[in-house]
Amino acid sequence: MSRSVLSTLTLSALLLSGPACYNYVPVEVGAVPPGEDVRLRMTREGGEELARILESNEIRVEVSGQFEGVERGSVLLRVPVVRDPTGSRPDIQQVVHLPEAEVLTVDRRELSAGKTAALVGVGVGAVVVLLTQVFEVFDDSGRGGDDPEVSLVPLFNLLFGGR
Repeated sequence: MSRSVLSTLTLSALLLSGPACYNYVPVEVGAVPPGEDVRLRMTREGGEELARILESNEIRVEVSGQFEGVERGSVLLRVPVVRDPTGSRPDIQQVVHLPEAEVLTVDRRELSAGKTAALVGVGVGAVVVLLTQVFEVFDDSGRGGDDPEVSLVPLFNLLFGGR
């Protein structure tokens, strides 16, 4: 396998495995402490209620947020309403009261040690492959000697998919 193919595969694996560091584990509503990140699956009626509360046309039967507790037959969930795409300001959030009878399942978000270790391994592998390629490009005993234009061609090809 050529190094450029290996580099591309490593980088792809790294980018695709980003969200893989967490698992969602089913729990009972009463077992979730306030402040935990959870995902709720609701009935269609629950999704319609959520859309009404958030003044949205989108009916979602699955919603993620921060569990706030249970109060008078309602599950309280803090959900992001407006996200800042730049990340420079905190998201605007709202606590919604969802009828407990409309909640089908509650899943608690937990860090997965195995998936995180695999992600770190893939990241280290990608860095090693990239550094190997960079050092090979600038090796004077190989192609191009001191001519920077000639020496950068393999690196350019690696980064931008040329041959």
